Order: sequence, then structure tokens, then C-alpha cells
Amino acid sequence: MIAERPEPTYRDEARESIVWEWVFALRDIDKLHKLAVEPYYDFEIQLLRLGDILVVGWPGEPFVEAQLEVKLKSLGRPVIFAHECNDECGYMPPRASAERGGYEAWGKLPPGTLEQITEHTLKMMADL
Repeated sequence: MIAERPEPTYRDEARESIVWEWVFALRDIDKLHKLAVEPYYDFEIQLLRLGDILVVGWPGEPFVEAQLEVKLKSLGRPVIFAHECNDECGYMPPRASAERGGYEAWGKLPPGTLEQITEHTLKMMADL
């Protein structure tokens, strides 16, 4: 889309509202460029046990699907989530939401990252 229309496509004659698809295409190009320049992101998972209660700290804003999966697989232990801990990596959608697009379905991290973070968190919880 950007190759065909390098200038913004507007929704109105007053040129005050840009077509969202054009904005998202530009965002995706920017994300791919950033990943090519810096392919790794240090993501710190924090886990704290207070008796039977587990506190999970993640940077960014994870979608609720991942939090629910961790809580459902916590072997009956209560889990409290803390967001945006020590860093900000933006929204963390599950792969399906990132591929479908829409509000908050973007971030610094590539699609599938939230699933990796969830899986690693569950392994850490099993070892705790």
C-alpha cells in the first residue's frame, strides 16, 4: 500500500482524517525496520511468591487472554498480575489479535511473543 501510495490517503476532502489502513501499513513497515535493526528485546519476567500467592510482573500491557491462561494453569494458587514493570514494551496482543489487527493489536514485540512469554512464565511458576 505504501509503495503504491507513499503520501497519506485521506478520508475527507479537508484532509484532516487519514485512512487507518494507510497508518497501519506505515506502522508495520516501521516495526519490521526496528526488528531488522534490533532483533532482540530484553524482557524481564518477575515472579514473587508470598505464601501461596504468586505475583507475576511483566513489562508492557498484556492482553487478558495470557493472564487468564496463567491463572487457569497456576495449580490452584492465586495469581496477581502487575503490568508495565520496569520497562514499557507497549501492547502485547496474542498472535490471533495481532494478525487480525484493530485497537491495541500492535506493540514493539512481534506476533507470537505473548505466547512465548506465557509459556516461559508457566515454566518458572512450576519451578517455584
